[in-house]
Amino acid sequence: MNRSKSLYAPRHWPTWFAVGGLRAAVTLLPWSWNLALGRALGRLAFRLAGKRVRIARRNLERCFPECSRDEREALLRRHFASLGMALFETGLAWWTGPARLARHLEVAGREHLDAALDSEQGVILVVAHATLVELGGRFIAAQLGDRPRALMYRPADDPVLERMLVRRRRAAMGELIARDDARDMVRRLRRGEVVWYASDQNYGGPHSVFAPFFGILAATNPGISRLARLGRARLLFANIRRVDDRGRYLLRFEPGPVKFPGASPRQDAEMINRAIERWVREAPEQYLWIHRRFKTRPEGEPPFYD
Repeated sequence: MNRSKSLYAPRHWPTWFAVGGLRAAVTLLPWSWNLALGRALGRLAFRLAGKRVRIARRNLERCFPECSRDEREALLRRHFASLGMALFETGLAWWTGPARLARHLEVAGREHLDAALDSEQGVILVVAHATLVELGGRFIAAQLGDRPRALMYRPADDPVLERMLVRRRRAAMGELIARDDARDMVRRLRRGEVVWYASDQNYGGPHSVFAPFFGILAATNPGISRLARLGRARLLFANIRRVDDRGRYLLRFEPGPVKFPGASPRQDAEMINRAIERWVREAPEQYLWIHRRFKTRPEGEPPFYD
């Protein structure tokens, strides 16, 4: 049996039914109804996803020590509601036309994007791993016009979701680059393309540097510095957040430093982590707290997670 046929094997039917149900919901129902369904699903996930709840709770406990326990628990519940909404927002990103999408978006800092696109350099677009990753990607792609672009990509574990992600992201956002394919990224940057890059996940490994994130040393990929130098590219930041639960979003572009890379990859990583932390504090429930961001520890430190 070839791979295409194997995707329709009975073991994959639940995923296909879920995808079909998601497409029906986002196609037939108003945007606000989709978000309401997402919040309900998030509340259910909070009760069932014990391991991920514990990871997120630990992250919030260490990153927001100034908050009381009750305040952090309320934030944790809002985070899972945001995760549920993000599922339906993924469907909206995949199957919503550009005119409908545009009605829900406000853009700030457009002049910084225009300045980057008008230059003859490639652009490294720094984004964060927020719950809005798919919808944010669709919103950003709409602002880039016909400028060639590509985004870092990690294959999904489920083959049906992998097929959907590849097709939808290529159609709406651009070409996909394996996160460890630095040569392709450099080639694209030297051709003047836009490459999306997110360095705020824990990939560990000997090449990471430890840079503060919410006051905690976090293993951070310093690859942006090397790409900027080899690709002769400029830096641009993009942050997307949900403004309310009715379906309004704000996409903000911010310029990177004029002199980049800086004195060292570690200092560059610290600068980028500060920018992402500032974004997270604006809407903390929308960051991906279920990820083990602090899994890799400096030598001699105890494990962060139980």
